[in-house]
Amino acid sequence: MIVSVVDETSAETAHELQMMGVPIIVVDREIQLDADRVFVEHTQAMDSLMAHLIAMGHQRIGLVTAALNRPGRHRVAAYRRALQQAGITIDPDLMRIDGAGRGAAYGTSETYDLLTNGAAPTALIAAGSDFFFGALKAVRALDLSIPDDLSFVGADDTELGEIAGPPITAIERDMREVGRMAAKLLLDRFTGNALPPRTIIQSSQLVLRKSIAKVQPATQPAASKSRAEPFVAAGG
Repeated sequence: MIVSVVDETSAETAHELQMMGVPIIVVDREIQLDADRVFVEHTQAMDSLMAHLIAMGHQRIGLVTAALNRPGRHRVAAYRRALQQAGITIDPDLMRIDGAGRGAAYGTSETYDLLTNGAAPTALIAAGSDFFFGALKAVRALDLSIPDDLSFVGADDTELGEIAGPPITAIERDMREVGRMAAKLLLDRFTGNALPPRTIIQSSQLVLRKSIAKVQPATQPAASKSRAEPFVAAGG
């Protein structure tokens, strides 16, 4: 069985999986379980992204993600560390990191709130495929131009990043390769491999496209340019 759970902290879930008595491969989650694992290395790509944004003059960088799971947790840690190392004050209001299991609607509603309440970010990272889609929906609803009004970065959805106008810079991980590795580990177990639990780490990468602009001295927060009516994200 190949699994990737929403809540890594659930002892009940870990116990139920362990009691199934079948080989288990855990994909990019840190669960207390004796099992093979395929992890993605998230920190390096996030470090590269933050360095690039800061070099382009961005200090108010919004982040929408889910810190409850491994990818979000590592990305949040890299985000915090980069700001601290650059001497930029971390603003908790710019961090919307409670999106575990809440999907695209969370990305839409939190992005809308970030861009319309108080001092808006000059750059936004939507770190997760559902959040990427939802955040982009909010930006379009506010009629903001990327990157003129807002620099925008997505994650985990290569196709969306390529076809969006303009093409969106994104953190990408090859989930097809992750799936292939997980399947190979599972087949090894089915053929009687009795080795201790193994861990394979797959890289992620930053793909720069055309959605990040340098901050100009006269740049105003995106919220000050919008006069859109209040927006409510649809569920589902």
